[in-house]
Amino acid sequence: MSPESEHRPATRAQDLGRLDIALTIPVNLYSPKLLIGFGRHIVMGAAVPKASVDEDRDATLGEQHVGRATQIGLHTGVDSIAEAASVEEPPDCEFWLRVTSSVSLHDLSSCRRGRSGRFHVEERRHSGILAGRRAGAEVSVVAGTVVPMSIDVRRPLAVDLFAGAGGLSLGLEQAGYEIAAAVEYDPIHAAVHEFNFPYGKTFCADVSKITGDQIREQSEIGDQEIHLVAGGPPCQGISMIGRRAIDDPRNMLLKEFVRVVLELRPRYFVMENVAGLMVGGHRQLVDEVVEMVESTGEYRVVAPIRVLQAADFGAPQSRRRVFVVGARKDVAAPEYPAATHTPRTISGIIPKTGRLPLGPSVLEAIGDLPDADRFDELLHDDNVDEVTYGDAGEYAARLRGSKKDPSDFSRPRPRLVDGLTSSARTIHTKKSIDRFADAEPGTTEKVSRFLRLHPDGLCNTLRAGTASDRGAYTAPRPIHPTFPRVITVREAARLHGYPDWFRFHVTKWNGFREIGNSVPARLGRAVGSAILKADGITPERGKPVKLGSTSLLYMTAGQAHTHFGLEERVIPQRDRKVG
Repeated sequence: MSPESEHRPATRAQDLGRLDIALTIPVNLYSPKLLIGFGRHIVMGAAVPKASVDEDRDATLGEQHVGRATQIGLHTGVDSIAEAASVEEPPDCEFWLRVTSSVSLHDLSSCRRGRSGRFHVEERRHSGILAGRRAGAEVSVVAGTVVPMSIDVRRPLAVDLFAGAGGLSLGLEQAGYEIAAAVEYDPIHAAVHEFNFPYGKTFCADVSKITGDQIREQSEIGDQEIHLVAGGPPCQGISMIGRRAIDDPRNMLLKEFVRVVLELRPRYFVMENVAGLMVGGHRQLVDEVVEMVESTGEYRVVAPIRVLQAADFGAPQSRRRVFVVGARKDVAAPEYPAATHTPRTISGIIPKTGRLPLGPSVLEAIGDLPDADRFDELLHDDNVDEVTYGDAGEYAARLRGSKKDPSDFSRPRPRLVDGLTSSARTIHTKKSIDRFADAEPGTTEKVSRFLRLHPDGLCNTLRAGTASDRGAYTAPRPIHPTFPRVITVREAARLHGYPDWFRFHVTKWNGFREIGNSVPARLGRAVGSAILKADGITPERGKPVKLGSTSLLYMTAGQAHTHFGLEERVIPQRDRKVG
């Protein structure tokens, strides 16, 4: 529980019963003592290495466990902080020291931080009143287990609403955030998000039907302070002359985004959307969002609201998005990030560089990838092993993981050295292949109307295609700059800034939807970094994490509904077959 965060309403002192107290204790290599104060109640203990915990997670605290002291004691009437036995080799990870005891919920209201760092208390009431117990009486430990914690509480916590596969989640994680929770309506995309961000909680839910309390209670966030709530609520941009556009059902998710922000009370929020919302009558919607937020008196919106271009921040793609940034009135207001690169052009004409370095080109982004058409395995799957990559420049090398990115503070994932993923092939007719081969780079092919990417230029804005209830059409895909075919999902991902460890659904239709609906990683990173800077937070690199089960990437809509326990189908059946 962060010292600044508000506590839940205290229970009366006489309401005693069995209570699980979960303490999140970061163990510092140089300060192995675990010091946590609970008003008059003192909790002390010593952690065990993670390897030992994995061997026996149900070990009773208070006994010797694989040669490590695991003592837990509760004492009353003690004003000084007690010390626990030191650990010979403190683990470089977080633990939950979970004890069950007859501590009054009232006493938790005075919880404060000890020298060991942040901690979190998770309150769970159980049946069975302990007779004769009163506040201030001797408290004894009943039992306890050591449970590793998933989220890294050293890092500021973020919640991603309308998360999709996780483009904005990725950018924020790279900025230094921990994606503690994400909400996505489509179970296919939610499953992909769960695969790529397994340490946080992915909710497959309608944002209009979920509450801030649910997000806190059903994730590891609990009562900890949330630093940022971000998301891109879909809307049809309908403006209504003479009445409020935000009340129109077609724009309701903008209103629901604001509601969840106000319920979670983060220090900051970011709402992103299509740049067209700032044009003409559509601006009415943005103005009403600002009015709704600021009328509460709790938040202020950074003005003027700006449209940001992804290519200005080192993305090899032209993509403009509007960002509405808000800050709670008790924290410093951020500034919009300044451009870091000089963008290239779609036509391939090299612009004159000024004080900013020239951004990466299409060929620098995808030129090292093996040609998918060389592998028959990619006719029936999206991945293949034992491939050979070409030489990679700085941009591609960082996405491959062969070169470190000093501004990337994300959690490292396992690197795929000689495999190629998200690269299912597209079969073209000979006529299409001939037309694609004849198209000049940087121009539009006349029949398909697909852009032939220029090797020295930018990619045009990658689109998502239509939803399943609107024909399930795959979005127009650009033609590769050197091969006579459209680009693969992996090549699109490179142009969007996704690292090679990031996976998408195995079908091309879903894969391109997940990319086309997402924020380029470098753009999300720039916005997240600007907010952390305003709050005086120096980002810490995240701890390594394994990816989820690959079965999440192969799920049908029905399987994904079942995986998340959805009783009713929320995504309509696709009414046409596409790749």
